[in-house]
Amino acid sequence: MSDFFDGLDDHIDAAAAATDAKLAVIAANTRMKESEIAALFPTKENKERFVELVELVSDATSHNEKTTKFVDNIGRLGDVSVKLLSKLLLA
Repeated sequence: MSDFFDGLDDHIDAAAAATDAKLAVIAANTRMKESEIAALFPTKENKERFVELVELVSDATSHNEKTTKFVDNIGRLGDVSVKLLSKLLLA
């Protein structure tokens, strides 16, 4: 069992760094600043879902394929989608 925990913190830190790097790229390529993204999506889980949403929207697939993927993942992406739309439309 100790094998599982060996290096676990390193894996967690690496995953967090990868998410932060993706958020920096998103901020550099959108109208949102990193600080706005961090304020809107304060938890690690929300940040990961936001990255997933942006990757889905940025994908080179057709609109219909994006819509299908979004519907298939609405349980995970719904919350971040509503927060993002609220920020963009009501700000």
